Amino acid sequence: MSSKNEQIAWHFSFGLERDGPGLVSADQANEFMDAIVTLAEGRGFLVGGGFSAYAEPCTKNTAGEA
Repeated sequence: MSSKNEQIAWHFSFGLERDGPGLVSADQANEFMDAIVTLAEGRGFLVGGGFSAYAEPCTKNTAGEA
């Protein structure tokens, strides 16, 4: 049985936006996703899913919230 600190998989949900004025291009978002996949695979993890345009900006840092 898994503890709360160990799970078969984790699901992440977050937005990527600039810290200041300007837009994030699809190329930049793709580069960020590639970096996540490279980091994960280099540690023996699999990454599934992708990204799409997000209608509303992230208004606060919600890291660590459940």
